[in-house]
Amino acid sequence: MGFAGCLFLERRVRVYPGKGKQVSLVPLLGPYLFLAAPREIRFDLYRTERCVRILEVPMPALLSADLSNLRTLIKGSTTPLLVRPEIVAGNRVTIRSGTLAGVSGTVSERKGLAMLVINLPLLGTSVSTTLPADWAELAQPA
Repeated sequence: MGFAGCLFLERRVRVYPGKGKQVSLVPLLGPYLFLAAPREIRFDLYRTERCVRILEVPMPALLSADLSNLRTLIKGSTTPLLVRPEIVAGNRVTIRSGTLAGVSGTVSERKGLAMLVINLPLLGTSVSTTLPADWAELAQPA
């Protein structure tokens, strides 16, 4: 339909003993496709029979910042990403070194490593990865 959109994909590798390995690209956020389109085309989107629900974005700037953080996280992460229900507890930090420098998130300490959690509040989910705890510093309050 000619509208800009994005789908976040994650590379997954499965190794099958005696059969080799399989590399797949799978959606990181399950059913979500992000599309910038005017409200008037909703009926046309539903008519494709590929759309189940369209979510209103009450704070587009917040969603844009969340998606930008997610993009940086996907591009820079060297460990598998885990999607889980939104997590709100813990300290807010900004990563100051490494490939994720500049990304902000919530941290929970795990055996000397930090579990960085990027919250996507409008989607009710978060994405996490493990990194050295000394890469993070407390974020400044907004």
